[in-house]
Amino acid sequence: MAGKDVEQAREWIAGLVRKGPLSAPKNQTTISGRCIDSGGQPLSNALVQVYCRDSGRSSVASMAESRTDTAGRFTLGPIASPNEEDWGHKTYFVFVPAYGHGPAWKEVNLYQQTVEPLELIAYNSASVSGSVVTEDSKPVANAQVWVRGIISGQAAEEPLSGVNRFSVHVPLPGWSAITEADGAFRIAGIPDGTRIQLFVSHRDFAGSIVHVKAGSHAKIIVQPGAAITGRVLSGKTGKPAAGVVVG
Repeated sequence: MAGKDVEQAREWIAGLVRKGPLSAPKNQTTISGRCIDSGGQPLSNALVQVYCRDSGRSSVASMAESRTDTAGRFTLGPIASPNEEDWGHKTYFVFVPAYGHGPAWKEVNLYQQTVEPLELIAYNSASVSGSVVTEDSKPVANAQVWVRGIISGQAAEEPLSGVNRFSVHVPLPGWSAITEADGAFRIAGIPDGTRIQLFVSHRDFAGSIVHVKAGSHAKIIVQPGAAITGRVLSGKTGKPAAGVVVG
């Protein structure tokens, strides 16, 4: 590096020092917290993820991830804050798979500049298994079975971490399964003591929703599918509207 370039670099660094340390832009947020098990012990090296759930597009996207330290603490971000246009159709939640336990999760409000530190509790793990069959008891292979939501009920008399309000419209990693040739499936990592909502999809059958208890075995009967065709037009121009999600 030439002497002139060195001097310019020194001046640039000195200017940064005079201005003080760099900070995250105002349109970014950092999430911190702690993850523990149901006995209050910290979970170390646990994966922590923050997701954006977009109801307008029926999608869930991962925005950032980190891992807990030996005390169970974690920091996520900086994460880009949502825009005003996102109000009403984008929500955010922190999700901890916590392998060996049931997952922990909590919704967060990224529309605020500051998010209070979170405490996430991972409960004992259970699984749900079963089979997908037709009305005449023939097994359905290659059907996707996934957890669409954790719901309240008699099996969740004391609400767990987010039990009464957790739902997604697409499969989350680890919370879905593909049926075998005999129609069998198994999904592990379900919080023990909860009821879950399963969604079953297959290209040849109509989608099915069933409610089961964690730890149970379910027989899911699917119905033949039918196609619906149509056309979406713009209310303003009357012309065809492209890119519209119909569901």
